[in-house]
Amino acid sequence: DLLCGNAPSAAFFKKYLKGEFPDGIAEYEFRNKFNGWNANCVSITTKSGTTIIRRGGEQDAYQAAYHSHTMTPHHCEKCRYQTLPRFGDITIGDFWGISKFDAKMRNTDGTSVVLCNNQKGQEFFDRIPTAEIGQKNKVPLEWVGGNGYMKKGAHNFASPKRDKFYSLINTMSFSDVMDYITEKKGPSHYKKAGDLSPLHYDVAQLHFHCDDEMLEESFIKGVTVLTAKISTPPPKKYACLKLLSNLKQGHKYRFSICFKIKSSAPQLYFHIKETGTSHYQIIHRHKITAQNAAKWVELAVNFTANSSLYDEFMVAASQIRGEDSFLAIDYINITEIKS
Repeated sequence: DLLCGNAPSAAFFKKYLKGEFPDGIAEYEFRNKFNGWNANCVSITTKSGTTIIRRGGEQDAYQAAYHSHTMTPHHCEKCRYQTLPRFGDITIGDFWGISKFDAKMRNTDGTSVVLCNNQKGQEFFDRIPTAEIGQKNKVPLEWVGGNGYMKKGAHNFASPKRDKFYSLINTMSFSDVMDYITEKKGPSHYKKAGDLSPLHYDVAQLHFHCDDEMLEESFIKGVTVLTAKISTPPPKKYACLKLLSNLKQGHKYRFSICFKIKSSAPQLYFHIKETGTSHYQIIHRHKITAQNAAKWVELAVNFTANSSLYDEFMVAASQIRGEDSFLAIDYINITEIKS
């Protein structure tokens, strides 16, 4: 197993590449050793043959997002594998900070940490020829420090700007999102908030907030699937998506969605809701019948917001109930209808 900080969605990296290098790349190298092994330095070779070196978050938006934990997935915050004892026979990773304890281990090529977690792992490591290892030292486990959040009391985290990043990444370029949330440029540099859709949901990047005891969210073949963990979820348990901006009272919106549901509930309601309260508005009712159960439904309806407090899209966990029940979602959009 690996010492890991966090593993953002590949969809973020693809969007970054598309925006930064529209003509395509031939090679992209993370942790390029141009400035040594511990430098935040990437090397990009474009299809035209040009090599670009970028150092740190000041020069590169993706590095800024990764190292600040702005893209940290929700599941990485609750990772069960960033702990002791380890789950693999051998654990490997970068030995960040080794030079603070042993100056002899300082070099430009890098130093690895290897944990032999059981007899099998130790025997495997001992079979590596000495000639294949530049230098091998046995050191205290405490020297590993916070790498991989293995140290007692350490745990992964997400930037407080993560939710804003997730809400904007579908409507703005990667670099513009990072400039916006780090306040490199003022809001006037971008589209006015009213020009952005309150909700444009990309299942590969955004996630529902829901009670883990009621519902489980999965990403299967490009579709988000909410599965009931108990046969009859109680009321006032929700699965919610944060809107990019609050809806405006009296304004007209168009709600469109592609979904399928299997549930013993007679109807599925789609809502807009105020965070932290039970204040909500039903924007569409879908009748569940034997004929349309577990079949894809694509619809678009108009509605008028009756409050300016709504900042979430919501489905109730109690409406996804019964044996093998689920709600699968391909896309959701809420856009304002301009008069």
